Amino acid sequence: MPGAVYLAAVIILAAAILFVAVTQSKKDRTVTYSLYPYLPEAGYYSEVLEEEWSKLHPDVTLEHMPYNCYSDGRPEGIDVVMYDVLLEKEFVEKDYLKPLDVHDLIDTEDFYGFTLEPADGYQDNYGVPVFLCCDLMIYDRNDSELNKAENIFDVAGSDSSILISFAMYGYDIYLLDAAADKTQDPVATQYKDRLKDIDVSANRKALANAAVPEYRDADSSDFAGLYDSGAAGGYIGYAETMRSLSARLDRTEIKQISMDEQDNVPLYYCDMAGISADVPEDQIGLCMDLIRIMTDREVMERASVKDGRPQYLMSPRISFYDDMEKEYPMYAKLKDIVANENNRLFRAYGSFMDDTNRR
Repeated sequence: MPGAVYLAAVIILAAAILFVAVTQSKKDRTVTYSLYPYLPEAGYYSEVLEEEWSKLHPDVTLEHMPYNCYSDGRPEGIDVVMYDVLLEKEFVEKDYLKPLDVHDLIDTEDFYGFTLEPADGYQDNYGVPVFLCCDLMIYDRNDSELNKAENIFDVAGSDSSILISFAMYGYDIYLLDAAADKTQDPVATQYKDRLKDIDVSANRKALANAAVPEYRDADSSDFAGLYDSGAAGGYIGYAETMRSLSARLDRTEIKQISMDEQDNVPLYYCDMAGISADVPEDQIGLCMDLIRIMTDREVMERASVKDGRPQYLMSPRISFYDDMEKEYPMYAKLKDIVANENNRLFRAYGSFMDDTNRR
């Protein structure tokens, strides 16, 4: 009898040790992620993500890691990395990312088709679109010159001027855009050798003449406040900058303009979520769950309204705009812009960042 009691005690102890070990193993698991470094209200978005994650995986820690896709190189120690699609070809060439089957991750029918197109020369996707943005001319509809302007030459030759910042990329990013407009070829920006023979000197001059001189080197994040106070009739900026508008919001219009005298080729930046190439196979399922949360329509809607104020973030999801425009009319205008069938993602050749002053 004592032997049976002893054996039972050993079995119970072994089961308890195994239970503790399994529980501790679950708790010790961590998924790391980064966000695009210039995402507005990134802390708020993190809160939303981590709240949703805790519902799905309460025993797995989700940890945000700082990472600047423009300057930090290989995303070491980061499982799910958010990066600018502008750099995607470089990231793929350097083996930073795993290829993805987007159909396993998202409801592709609810995403604008252009956001799911692979980079030129590739069959695979390496990221899932999370947030979109594009260079918009944001302007006062009472400014007749800006109201009718279709390209940067129209602005440069008018009595009006707009706020344009060259602080981040110099003129380079606008000249890449100009090359696409001039050739009517959105793929041209992905190949350095195809760009070298495209003369954009006149475009550079037009950009300089269109910009308010004293603000050319200003931080573009300040432009909404400057425009709101009357410093110019408009500015080149992203949709999310409009969250800072108040005095002029009701009479503000938005549109894309060409950086050349040819028609505009509408190019979009996109914050992509990808899985780092170094992630082990047993971690991929968790990474995919996080990407599903990041791209969930309700999560996007929550992230786009903070303290009752719209953030004017642009989503690659179609249904997102149907919901948002009901309460925030500016989203109806954004929907018209993002629904353009000619839209393309803005990717650049692999060494683009090395050729600028950003690094």
